[in-house]
Amino acid sequence: MALEIKEYIGSVATNINGNNPNNINLTESNILTSRNFAKNSIMQDIEGIHVGPSRNFNWYTEQALDSSIESWTKPYNKPLIMHHNEQNGKIIGRIIHAQKITENTRSGTPAILFTCNVPDKEGKEEILDGRLETVSIGVIAHDVRCSICGEPIELDEYGNSTCGHVKGNIYNGKTCYWNIYSMEAKELSYVIVPSDIYAHNIRTYDMKNNTLLAVNEKYNYKGANGMSKQVKDIVESVDIHEEDKKQATDKDVPQEKKEQDVKGNKDKEQDKQEEKQEKKQEEKQDDKEKEIEDLKAEIEKLKSSKKLVEDSLLEVKKELEKVNVELEKAIEENKKEVQLKESLEQDLIASKQEVKEAYKESLLSLRESLNKPVITKESLEGRSLDSIKDSILDLKEEMNGQGAKPEIKIQEAQDPTLKSNKNTDVDVKESKKESNIDLREGLEKIMNSLII
Repeated sequence: MALEIKEYIGSVATNINGNNPNNINLTESNILTSRNFAKNSIMQDIEGIHVGPSRNFNWYTEQALDSSIESWTKPYNKPLIMHHNEQNGKIIGRIIHAQKITENTRSGTPAILFTCNVPDKEGKEEILDGRLETVSIGVIAHDVRCSICGEPIELDEYGNSTCGHVKGNIYNGKTCYWNIYSMEAKELSYVIVPSDIYAHNIRTYDMKNNTLLAVNEKYNYKGANGMSKQVKDIVESVDIHEEDKKQATDKDVPQEKKEQDVKGNKDKEQDKQEEKQEKKQEEKQDDKEKEIEDLKAEIEKLKSSKKLVEDSLLEVKKELEKVNVELEKAIEENKKEVQLKESLEQDLIASKQEVKEAYKESLLSLRESLNKPVITKESLEGRSLDSIKDSILDLKEEMNGQGAKPEIKIQEAQDPTLKSNKNTDVDVKESKKESNIDLREGLEKIMNSLII
């Protein structure tokens, strides 16, 4: 069982049936000795894959890169296509050479350097104007292991590893990767978002002639001047982006003049690059100074806001203190009102008691004048005021039914809360001269003076 892997963001590995490339017989075309190229095609150097992790959490080992080198061009040159569209996509070129490089790579780790021939018109235009820049490899991986447990990766029906570890997840502080040790090439694609962030165009060359002698010679990549003689014979030694295209067609210009023009163009391009770099540095510096000024202004604004807040808090504090004083004053006044109310209630109770005492005195006097059995004042204590009044009414009716009696004058008891001079005494007078008293008139006076 092998896995098909494509290194663009969001790609998902799938199970396929495949043989190990180490078992493929590659002896039938070890050296590509004859190949025609379109005269107007270009040559493109690409760092396609690097040792280390990708953003899909696949970890490519140096062993994996070594195992795939020959399969990029043998038994046939693998295609350079767009967006891994293998079914009906357009081939814009072919890989004519692949080698592992270990120095001066974009990632700082070993990488595979692809040299591709691109004859497609649209492909060339998009490479030259920068629309096609980043790439992704499409491979069949034969030896893939879990970085957590070391088990070979096999996928279940849902696309998950049967070992139970999910790549990208963290286990005991370690990120899970699929470590790839052996793989074979399928295709190389230009993609918009590669998962190997260093997979990128390196240099673009114009064709010098239409014949390729050989491309299997090993060499260390050092740019155009470091190419092997076989590859150098099929490309221009000057980057297309660094030379006027007229030079490729103007054959009448002397070689010395051409070299001077090339040098002059390089110097101009270098001056332009330095000028651009200086301008960028100045813009960055200006941006930093502006950012600092903005931060200073923001700090001053914050200080002003802080002062306003502090002043507002001080005003609120003063207002709270004033409210507390008023609240304490209100509480004190409320206490006084409560005390006054309690005092008035006590005075009212005392006044009611005095009135009741006056009625009791009146009742006892009436009973005595009617020669009723003597009762004590204490015996009236449990009776209500209404009950005492009822008894006085009864005695009044009884007196109305009898003859002349000594004049008894009962003065009305007054509420002590209404007047300061209280007079609750019952004045009972008997005439010393009984012959001069009209009994009926006396009784009427007594009855009229009773308080109902």
